[in-house]
Amino acid sequence: MKILLFITILSLSIFSSQDSGKFGWRKLADKEGLYIEFLFYSEADNTNNGVVVKLENKNDHSVEYDFDLIFRAEDEEKTQNVKGLLLPKQILTGSNEGLFWVPFKNGKFISEVGLKNLKAGKKKEDRNPPEN
Repeated sequence: MKILLFITILSLSIFSSQDSGKFGWRKLADKEGLYIEFLFYSEADNTNNGVVVKLENKNDHSVEYDFDLIFRAEDEEKTQNVKGLLLPKQILTGSNEGLFWVPFKNGKFISEVGLKNLKAGKKKEDRNPPEN
């Protein structure tokens, strides 16, 4: 069964007025101790909107993840695959980690941010530790 999650962006001021702490971060999903949130920027490149994603591993073991982000604007939709590895208790966010996007360079307003095909779990090597 495919699960498709979308959050409609209702007010620019709610999502873009602050970026510190928890204010403004909107939950997209959580699975196997992986928490996925996003923050909306009304003028990410001084013209177009953008989205930054935060990934947090709440586990005491590494977590592999793979999912598709979906950005919708008016009559257009774009998808971005996101995959990688989070170490125990690690948090990743921002452009330096490859988690920032300006999906529409044509001035279109991002109206929805969604997620599909979420896979998350223990790092493969951690699943079956070697026998002594």
